[in-house]
Amino acid sequence: MAWNNFRRKLAWAAPIFTGVFFLGGCNNLTNTLSSLAATTASPSPTASTTGPKAVKIFLSVQNSTSATSTIQASFDQGSLGATSAGTSQLQPGQSNSFHLGLQPTEVFHPDGSPLAYRLYNTDGTPNISTSTNWPSWLQSFDIGISGLNNPGATNPACARFTTSAETGNNCKIGPKSSLLPANCNAPLNQFRISEADCSSTNSDGTNTTQIGTGGPNDGIYLRAVFNRGTGGLSPQENILVVIEYLANSLNPAPADPSRCLSGNTFTLETCSDFVWRAFLKHNVLENQTTSATPLQPFFLFIPPMINSVIGSSTSNPPYLGVNPSARQIILPLAIDPALTVFQLSRISSYFPVAQDLNTYCNSSPGSNGSNTPLCAGIVFYSVTFYRI
Repeated sequence: MAWNNFRRKLAWAAPIFTGVFFLGGCNNLTNTLSSLAATTASPSPTASTTGPKAVKIFLSVQNSTSATSTIQASFDQGSLGATSAGTSQLQPGQSNSFHLGLQPTEVFHPDGSPLAYRLYNTDGTPNISTSTNWPSWLQSFDIGISGLNNPGATNPACARFTTSAETGNNCKIGPKSSLLPANCNAPLNQFRISEADCSSTNSDGTNTTQIGTGGPNDGIYLRAVFNRGTGGLSPQENILVVIEYLANSLNPAPADPSRCLSGNTFTLETCSDFVWRAFLKHNVLENQTTSATPLQPFFLFIPPMINSVIGSSTSNPPYLGVNPSARQIILPLAIDPALTVFQLSRISSYFPVAQDLNTYCNSSPGSNGSNTPLCAGIVFYSVTFYRI
């Protein structure tokens, strides 16, 4: 059933907008923005009026093994090697400006032309003396890479850049009575999330990927920190975020709307293969799981998903790298001068028939993982921030 029909069946449960702004419930949004707007305003800083008004980050890594490589990438090969065991998490008590996720070394103009580069100290802090032209209003950007060093996502094949080992037919298409092998790998060097790996379990039955909350301990995320002080954004400015990605689900939207209800609560986490939500925060540490009043998400990123494996045609399967999407999100920073952090987090996964995940997305498992983001998962291409 299409998501629009699905929405109409649940109109009494929770309003959902299926256009560019697909929000997870008006009440949560209204309450969140009202609480944010109630924050006491601080003195207006001197904003930056010069320099770039937009920054594009390509979520890919430069392949240093190819001298003729022309891929536009914001991460370098050294970063890829340094994160083979995953990125650590920001623990309570550390500086709000210190990030343990993977950070880009180069950013671009929206047209793809180079804008600036940045090097980092051994502790991960920016080396300002070696940065060139870095936009003063974008303090930092980082992503979570899975692996043993990342307690929130320990399976290294869950969230990483596609490696050269991820080749060949590793998934299957068609009805179960006549499955055909297919290639569900992401393009080389792209940042991708493979749900067959993220949704795996440890030997003791616990999940290898923890449930995301929008807080500092999420294992898989994209996060930007904006400078709202001197040389940064003005108090009247907002940010438009444009995310280019390809999302694929194993299962289509559920035909039974009751699956999305937990008691009287509309809960997409019980009826979507996986869920991503966006958060606006005052600092990186906000929305810890121990908080008495955790910050609510203000935007539902996934679902919807255009492509699904089950129920697709074998002659033209829509999940093998087609139908990429671009989502626009307006960050209403002007309502609260203390808002500085945008975080997009993977929340959870739910596959009603667990065996289907193995049947379709894990046909050739090995020590390197399933690596099937084009069966169930996301491939991220770029994130662009516009000052508006």
